[in-house]
Amino acid sequence: MIVSPHLDDAVLSCGQLMAGRPDCVVVTVFAGAPLNVQTTPYDEACGFRDSDEALTLRRDEDAEACARLGATPIHLDFPDGQYEPKQELLFHITDKLLRTWEALGRPPVLGPAGLMHPDHEQVAAACIRAFGWQARCPELYVYEELPARVLWPESVEPALTRWEVGTVHHYAPGFLGTGSKVRKAAAIRAYRSQMPQIAPLGDGAGRTCLFVPERYWRPS
Repeated sequence: MIVSPHLDDAVLSCGQLMAGRPDCVVVTVFAGAPLNVQTTPYDEACGFRDSDEALTLRRDEDAEACARLGATPIHLDFPDGQYEPKQELLFHITDKLLRTWEALGRPPVLGPAGLMHPDHEQVAAACIRAFGWQARCPELYVYEELPARVLWPESVEPALTRWEVGTVHHYAPGFLGTGSKVRKAAAIRAYRSQMPQIAPLGDGAGRTCLFVPERYWRPS
């Protein structure tokens, strides 16, 4: 069970791992439309008329990307921060993640480190609350979000520290096997609306940053 803040983060950050494990389930937290239809600058830049159109098409893109990797998408109904920037949903996200995990039979969990975005930080905090006890989830891992960890490497250590203060994080490369970068690239191409926004990041290196080796940690 890979917990994804937005409708692309899991594939961008873990797509090569997913290509080698066709049994993955991607649970995207901020995949819901706001109650009031609205148009944000980001959605406009992606070519969407409004939030309803954005969420409909982005969910379709995510389903296509997951299908190319043999993964199953689950879309939760929380609206992301661009629609409701002051929302505090930690308790509700934690509860929903636990219920979803139980329904899936308590599989291993991969949660985001929580890099450079309030939505990512909130989802990381929810994962820590939901799964941060070894007795509850003995197979818990942290993935570093791409392209953020390449563009802002200084953000990684503080984020990992938040997962469990005072412990050692063990680097776990290839802990679940590694698949094809070609398949990851094919999956990423499904996010047609997002690529024009990702590519310019880091002086044009945003797209390149998606194909560095993926990196995973295990709190202990």
